[in-house]
Amino acid sequence: MYQEKKEIVLFGVDDEPLKAFVPEIKIRMNKGKAFDVKKVTSSGDIYAILKRIYGRNTIQENFIMLLLNRANKLIGYYRHTIGSSSATIVDIPMIIGLATKALAQAVVISHNHPSGSLFPSEPDKELTKNLSQALKTVKIVLLDHVIYTTEGYYSFADEGTLNGLNDTAMITTENIISEYPGIDQSILPEALKQDEFEFIRENIDLYNDDETIKKYIDAFAEKLNEVLEKESVKTPSEPKKKKEKSEKTKTPKSSRKPETEPSQNDSEIQVEKLDLEVSFIKRYVGLHGKTKDKSQVLNLLNSLQKAIVEKRIRKTSVYAKEIGNIQNQLIKCYNQMGNTIQVNIDEKTLEAYSVIAHSEKTMLSVMYIKQYIGLHGKQDVKAKAQLLLKKIQKAVDTEKIANTDPYIHTLYDIVTSLETYLQGKTKAPIINETTLNGLMSCFCKGHKHKKTKHSLQGIEENPTPTPIPDPTVISSSELAGMEFETIGLKGRYRELIGDPSVGFSAMVFGLPKSGKSTLCIDFARHLAEHHGKVLFVAIEEGFGYTLKEKLERLGAIHPNLIIAEKIPDDLSQYQFVFIDSVSKASLTSQDLTKLRKDNPKTAFIFIFHTTKEGNFRGKQDFAHDVDVIIEVENGIAKANGRFGVGGKLEVFQNQETF
Repeated sequence: MYQEKKEIVLFGVDDEPLKAFVPEIKIRMNKGKAFDVKKVTSSGDIYAILKRIYGRNTIQENFIMLLLNRANKLIGYYRHTIGSSSATIVDIPMIIGLATKALAQAVVISHNHPSGSLFPSEPDKELTKNLSQALKTVKIVLLDHVIYTTEGYYSFADEGTLNGLNDTAMITTENIISEYPGIDQSILPEALKQDEFEFIRENIDLYNDDETIKKYIDAFAEKLNEVLEKESVKTPSEPKKKKEKSEKTKTPKSSRKPETEPSQNDSEIQVEKLDLEVSFIKRYVGLHGKTKDKSQVLNLLNSLQKAIVEKRIRKTSVYAKEIGNIQNQLIKCYNQMGNTIQVNIDEKTLEAYSVIAHSEKTMLSVMYIKQYIGLHGKQDVKAKAQLLLKKIQKAVDTEKIANTDPYIHTLYDIVTSLETYLQGKTKAPIINETTLNGLMSCFCKGHKHKKTKHSLQGIEENPTPTPIPDPTVISSSELAGMEFETIGLKGRYRELIGDPSVGFSAMVFGLPKSGKSTLCIDFARHLAEHHGKVLFVAIEEGFGYTLKEKLERLGAIHPNLIIAEKIPDDLSQYQFVFIDSVSKASLTSQDLTKLRKDNPKTAFIFIFHTTKEGNFRGKQDFAHDVDVIIEVENGIAKANGRFGVGGKLEVFQNQETF
């Protein structure tokens, strides 16, 4: 048997009572588990590591710390405590001591919820905030706090709550995506909670393009500000220092240095407005490591394809290749996922796209100008005006906005306007009409500012209508030099009808069994796969076996191809609409004209019955009102129209060339 030895933990004595011993304290590193992920670049990587550590022991709460070096490589992990089924104990000094002794430059903390809940409790938030502050005193960065369950995880870094709750700030359309995640959900009514915000997150890019979405987001932001203002009045304690946006929301990056604020990126170019391609790449990178449902993936895909169809993103764009890859990956993701999916981008692509995503940032001066435009001419906005004034003054004093900023003099005018309003000299923040019109034209794309008459207090009186410009006359050479948007049609359908403009119209007619329905369903499939969201209104066949068989036979099962039995009231979300058939729907030429007028950027393909002689049923007005006429006879489609003349296509030859 082994000789019995006494173990001294802190202090002890041997056989000589007067002689005290001081033990040597060491950290012992045991040979642990092998991990596939050795370098942390996202919350998804953290979750993969934690799966190996937690194993099957998820019926009790564990508190675990991951220790990382300067390059975010995992150097070890520490199981701090194992508690009950609903709680565990955390000793912050012990965590600090071990992280320091292990020479860690960054740490990730985690605890599991045996209940399966993915929502942090108030003690969870308080612990995260206190531990983050404590680690900063020894120059160690808390990269993330991950709540672990076997079904998924919650990342404080991803959700923007890593350093505690956000301070009350004015929410605008410019900052709502970054500011909202840090707001305490418990203070919000149901109409302003996370589920509603997800709709805004996915559709913010359509703010200037869709009047319904614009009104919804504006109303959401206004109500949100009202709630935040009430809460700030309830708790008039010393204001918290606002954390840097990047410190709250930044996901762990491989190049992150613990002693440096991650927002200080010298490679970032300050711009008045983020490039649309960069904005989409940023959103795509933001998916990494997160769990998304089918609607969220489809919303991003539709927004991207709408931008492509409208030529806001072109083949000649700087990042056209990356955008094309993102589109293909989103389609692949949607087709392969179940109800939800955890999105994981390969490391090489993530690194390359992250560089692009962080290559631009909106100028601080521009952000404040846009916030002021939202206040201009409005009464009872003193709390918002006071907050904006303080933010501008602080940014100028700390030289975050330099004297060389191109909008510095505009900001001085705004400061004067806000001070005058706060002193009670005007009933609303106002600025001279010339300056305001200049700002609106620069920063409010799509916003038409009507010239109005103002009283001394700046309140609108008797608005005069904007004059309608006289028709202009141009030369033939000027017309020849103009560029018009087309949808970029390719393959055999381009050979049939050419490359039509956005919002084109076509009519298709033919005898029964001639192949006109097959042609239209296959054309709808092509458009859904390559050009945007398609609605096929199957008034003729409805949701029956015949339609199902055609869709399956033609491979026309795609998330962008939507089927309806009648024409919906709102068609704004679709780039292409097929109506099968106009005859069955009893639509007049005036009805079709109204559909096109109400939806100018939507293309319509109308399908008609024919007489025994092979002519379409209806007045000749139909033929005069469309851009393309397609006749289908014995499986051969012939087209005539404005974008191509004399094209032919074999309907039942379902092979496309690009």
